[in-house]
Amino acid sequence: MKSECNFDSIKVSVIVPVYNVEAYLERCLDSLVKQTLEEMEIIVVNDGTKDNSQAIIDRYAAAYPQKVISLIKENGGLSDARNYGIPYAHGEYIGFVDSDDYLNVTMYQKLYDRAAETDSDIVVCGYYGIDENTETRRFFQRGSTLEFGVSLHENPKLLYTNAPYAWNKIYRRALFERTGIRFPKGKIYEDIATIYPLMLHANRISKVNEPLYYYILKREGAITATFSENILQMYDSLAIMNEYYIREGAFEEFKEVLGFINLKHTILRFRDFTAYKDKDLQFKVVHKGFQHLDHYFDDW
Repeated sequence: MKSECNFDSIKVSVIVPVYNVEAYLERCLDSLVKQTLEEMEIIVVNDGTKDNSQAIIDRYAAAYPQKVISLIKENGGLSDARNYGIPYAHGEYIGFVDSDDYLNVTMYQKLYDRAAETDSDIVVCGYYGIDENTETRRFFQRGSTLEFGVSLHENPKLLYTNAPYAWNKIYRRALFERTGIRFPKGKIYEDIATIYPLMLHANRISKVNEPLYYYILKREGAITATFSENILQMYDSLAIMNEYYIREGAFEEFKEVLGFINLKHTILRFRDFTAYKDKDLQFKVVHKGFQHLDHYFDDW
């Protein structure tokens, strides 16, 4: 449990879902407790992990009682764990970290400072994709800073210059509170269904043009590193995003960029064909992809 502290002083609350990542968890938590931003809390959600991750969490909660909050719940998946942590957040902003990744220790200081100086609801940064097999890294989400500092209505291109990942951003907590937007439970590609709708309501989306997050590419056992019929859930997440824009009366305004996003993600799945287990799955991906695009974008 967390000891007494001044919740009003917390600038960023970071939610870290944990499930069977004991080999990576210490590295992740080390990069969080050493952040140069002092006024932050780390909400670690044990999502029914079956390994020894909780013992690691307990150690950090004991060592940093003013900073680390340990929560335990039944397994519900990544989205459910993130959603579970949101009501416990006291910070002005919320961030999300995947527990097999890690961060530059200046990340949240730099994101918060940019948010404060620009009064932005969302601030993003670049990230490194880390291939631990080849010990190489690549800088993603580089450049395009001139597109930022405005809302989607002022620059719709922000929808496709931004990757939808939850973890290389901070979000004003009030954005979740006033929209009620949450991650869809039981889906993969859940960030598509959540981050793009959140962006619609942001007063301003700003950027720190540095690679401050270290994302581990295709970790063995990670859901997105495997190829099965679960891959078809991507179209469910895209549909959730599209339907949200329709309900908000914003689909026609952003139809061109939404069409680009839907088509881009469809093509990326087609490019993975060689990794699919059988021809039947390839057919299903193509069939559902064409069906999905025909439904929302008859002129695609």
